[in-house]
Amino acid sequence: MTGRLVQVLYTATSLDPEAKVFLAVEGKPLEWLGGEGVEVLQPMTRQDLPTDF
Repeated sequence: MTGRLVQVLYTATSLDPEAKVFLAVEGKPLEWLGGEGVEVLQPMTRQDLPTDF
């Protein structure tokens, strides 16, 4: 799940790597992702992600 979150973030920030990204589902901020319970911090930046991706 973390890998998927990284993919979304890198795609959303491809034109501006310093951009802040907010994720929402049906208009509500996304707090947790998947059954693994990956916490989604809002807003996200590339600097918030693990460096080993």
